[in-house]
Amino acid sequence: MRSIAAAVAVAVVVSVALVACNIAGAGIKGNGKAQTAQRAVPGFRALSVSGAIDVRVVVGGKQSVELRGDENVLPIIRTRVTNDTLVVDSTESYSSKVPLELRITVPALEALSASGACRGSIQGITGESFTLDASGATSFELAGATDRLRLDVSGSGTVGARRLVAASATVGVSGAGEIELTATSHLAASVSGAGSIDYWGNPGRVERSVSGAGSIEGH
Repeated sequence: MRSIAAAVAVAVVVSVALVACNIAGAGIKGNGKAQTAQRAVPGFRALSVSGAIDVRVVVGGKQSVELRGDENVLPIIRTRVTNDTLVVDSTESYSSKVPLELRITVPALEALSASGACRGSIQGITGESFTLDASGATSFELAGATDRLRLDVSGSGTVGARRLVAASATVGVSGAGEIELTATSHLAASVSGAGSIDYWGNPGRVERSVSGAGSIEGH
């Protein structure tokens, strides 16, 4: 798991740099012609995405990766696997007319790193642990069950994980982000800034830390 976390961290640095390039230059302008493309990639256990992408992941089936977007934009959207992490980014700057969509089915998924304005959902999460790192204006919904859950949100991102039942959860918000989750045994929650954490599941042990105008509330 440490190797996956390290790979995701590196991928985030690369993706942020590419997003900065996209903002700086005019780049390719989408032609408005919608196209769908299947991508053949090696097996992976983690996902790293950035930018304005709509991401939908279903865990528990035969692996498939599909992109939909402008016909002339799809060729510069890169999908590659590094250290068991599928990294989705672009080789040059672009602007879309057709919303960029990523559809994934995968046998198992242990981690997601999301940055920029990407949004989406992951259904069917299972296994011993799941980790999500979100920055910027990201928004994700999670569903399934796991023994250990870690959620980190920075910026104005939101994570809805009420339908992801975790025995133990460690979650943190910095900035104006929001997290909703379910933990049944143990919760360690921290907020720095104006963010909020709302939890369900009546965990027997709760550790709280709030700095600023944020809040941590049980329901």
